[in-house]
Amino acid sequence: MYTKQHFSPLLLLLGSVVVFFLSACGGELATSSRPTPVAGRETPDVGASDDTDAQLAEAVAQLYEIQGHLITSQELRGRQQLPVASAHAAHPQSELFSLVKDDLAAAQPGSDTRLLERLQPLPEIVGDPGASTDEVRSAYEAAFAAIEEAAVVLAGEKLQEPAFLASVIIALLESTRREYRESIDNGTVVNLEEYQDAYGYLVVARRLFQHIADDVREDDVGEYFNVTEAFDRLGSLLPATASPPTPPADPALVSTEIKTIQAELAEIFGIGQRQQTPAEILAFTYDQLERAVAAYEAGNTDEAYELASAAYLDGFERLEKYLEAANYTDLVGALEVQFQQLRDKIEDGAPVDELRALQRDIEADLEKVAEALRLK
Repeated sequence: MYTKQHFSPLLLLLGSVVVFFLSACGGELATSSRPTPVAGRETPDVGASDDTDAQLAEAVAQLYEIQGHLITSQELRGRQQLPVASAHAAHPQSELFSLVKDDLAAAQPGSDTRLLERLQPLPEIVGDPGASTDEVRSAYEAAFAAIEEAAVVLAGEKLQEPAFLASVIIALLESTRREYRESIDNGTVVNLEEYQDAYGYLVVARRLFQHIADDVREDDVGEYFNVTEAFDRLGSLLPATASPPTPPADPALVSTEIKTIQAELAEIFGIGQRQQTPAEILAFTYDQLERAVAAYEAGNTDEAYELASAAYLDGFERLEKYLEAANYTDLVGALEVQFQQLRDKIEDGAPVDELRALQRDIEADLEKVAEALRLK
């Protein structure tokens, strides 16, 4: 289990990406000592849903986005796509460094400069066809090590806490969802770089999950398999760096898988959910259900699918444990089938009347939920 082994997630990622790059380029792994993380700032001993932790997780996620850009760049460099690899190596400076610069400088003066100094040479080296394998490898390794150091500076021992890493994964997956949505329009890739960004972020998120997988499995085997299967499905939807499959996956499907993972991790680690009562969750479920059907009626299929997914994943699914504890497993099963039917009908383009009829059936069963949990 990650928390027992006290490994640095970024250090493990560094090893993984270096091995991939060398195998792609035909190089050999040089023997060298791993960089020793510097002492990070002390962080308050609070839960992962605290505002301070949420902001810290967001900042660390931005560092992991830098990692994702460089993983994408490295894979493309290994495929000899030098101009695109160089462009991705430049993205961290132009898009992300400014977002973490002030936090790093405040946590440890000079740490922002050290990170920037390792990022700046990469685009030129990566884009140079005359650069040797060792030169390119060393440049990537230096950048990955600087990212690791920056993460430790920002988060310190928080990086060893499964709940904190889960918060980082949730934030990173949200960026994955956003980038993928921006890359696809009407079944066509309109921005390949955004797709590749999403791919890189997903690779990092998936590897990070391996460091908390044992904690998730120990908490709930069913939720563990839900998360791992959702990651597997995402991997098949975004299978390669260079280009997506033809046709590319519907952004609504990618969003649903991401929301599945986010909801499960939030449920397991209590992230951002502690203030919501069952009554509030039920009200949210009704709201998302109505909005989903209304969006479908207005012709916004993708939005309708996401809202329908949210009605289940962010809504009803969070009530299931209360219902099962009260022996209402049949009601849980019936609603799970109905919510799946709702998503299927949206995806299949069913008539609006069918969706409205199904909505009424779902709402009738949600009334039974309210009665079962004595929310009325």
